[in-house]
Amino acid sequence: MIGNFGFSYVGLIYMLLLVVPNIIWAKNKPKGYDPSNENKILLAFERIGQILCTASALCFSDYNPCIFDTWTIWLFISTSLMLLYEINWIRYFRSSRTVYDFYRSFFAIPVPGATLPVVAFFLLGVYGQVIWLIISSIILGIGHIGIHLQHLKLMKMKVNKSTIPIGSLIENYMPADYSDVYSCVTNAPNEIIPDDVMINLWTDFPGWINALFRFRDFLAKFIGLKGAEGNNRQEFEKCIRMGGTYEFVTVPAKSDNETVLLLSDKHLDAYISVHLENGEKHQTISIITLVMFKNKLGRFYFFIIRPFHGFIGKSLLKRSVISVLEGK
Repeated sequence: MIGNFGFSYVGLIYMLLLVVPNIIWAKNKPKGYDPSNENKILLAFERIGQILCTASALCFSDYNPCIFDTWTIWLFISTSLMLLYEINWIRYFRSSRTVYDFYRSFFAIPVPGATLPVVAFFLLGVYGQVIWLIISSIILGIGHIGIHLQHLKLMKMKVNKSTIPIGSLIENYMPADYSDVYSCVTNAPNEIIPDDVMINLWTDFPGWINALFRFRDFLAKFIGLKGAEGNNRQEFEKCIRMGGTYEFVTVPAKSDNETVLLLSDKHLDAYISVHLENGEKHQTISIITLVMFKNKLGRFYFFIIRPFHGFIGKSLLKRSVISVLEGK
C-alpha cells in the first residue's frame, strides 16, 4: 500500500485531464463568479490536497497497468469518471457559463466539477494500492467538494408563490385581469438592489428559455404584438437604472427597494416588479406580475403563454438572484 517510486504515465494523463480544462476555465469563468467568501479552512484543505494529489499521482508507477486482473475494474471506473468529468466541462463551456451552469448536477451527481475528479483519483489510488493518493484524495475532497457545496447552498434557495407585499408600488396599478407573485429568501451577506435583479432577469437567459422567447416572438408577430427586437444591453440597463423608455419597455415607478417595469402593447399591458424586503438577517426578493387585457386578442395570447409563465418566472428569479449575489 506504500507504493513503488517511479514515473506514472497514467498519473500524467489524469493530471492533464484535470489541468487543461481548468486553464481554459480561467478565461471562461462563470458570470459573476466570486471566490472571496469561500471558507478559508476548506480552501487550505483544497490547496494541500492539490499538491499532495499531484505528487502522489506522478511519483508512483503502480497506476501503470501491467496485467489485467480483478483490480483493473477500479481503473476502469476511475477512467470512466474522468471521461464524465471532461464531458461535464464540455457541457459547461457550451452553456451560458453562469454560476448555475458551473455548479449544477450532472447525471444526478452533485457538484460534478469537484466530485468526479476527487472520486476518480481516489479510485486510482485504490487500483494502484497507493495509500498516499487515497489519503491525498480525501484531503482534496474535503476542501474541493466542500467549497463547491458552499456555493451550491446558495443555489438551493426555494422560490415559492406569495402575495403582493404591503406598500408595494405595484398596488398603484391594481386591479388587474391576472396577477401572481413569486418570492425567495436569502441570508447571504451581500445586499441586493432591485435594479440588478431586474437587469439580470431580462438579459441572462438559459438556452431553453431563449427558445421559448423565440416562440413567443414568433407568436407575437403572428397576431400583431410587438416582439423583443432590441438587443442593446447598455441602453436597456440605462433605462432600468435611470428610468425611461427602451423599445416597448418603460419604467413607470422606482424606489430604493422596488423597480417596476411596464411592457405595453395594443392588446395588453404587463407590469413586472422586483420588490425587496429587508429583514434583520435576510432579504425577501419578490417578482410581481400584473396583466391587463385590452381586447380578446390579448386574452388569447396570454392564454397560450400562461402555462409557461409561472415556471419561467420562478426559474429566472432564482437564476437572477444567484447571479447578482455571486457578482457582488
